[in-house]
Amino acid sequence: MPPGTPALLASGAHVEGTVERSIIGTGAVVEAGATVRRSVVMDGARIGPGVTLTNCIVTTGAQVSGGSHRGGEDAVTVIGPNG
Repeated sequence: MPPGTPALLASGAHVEGTVERSIIGTGAVVEAGATVRRSVVMDGARIGPGVTLTNCIVTTGAQVSGGSHRGGEDAVTVIGPNG
């Protein structure tokens, strides 16, 4: 997380990627090379390397991978358990 970037990390969250203005749940993982912006990542979810999320809600236990960009500036995108 860049210094000065507001975010809320729950106990047990593991962040190696970039998190900006987001909430990361208990046991959630943001891997190195992932970027999470203005999003909520619920408990136990995993965001893989190369993934960029913008304005997303990632449900509990979801696995998001594949180096894709999800979400956008104009709407909220909900990502289910299968990513």
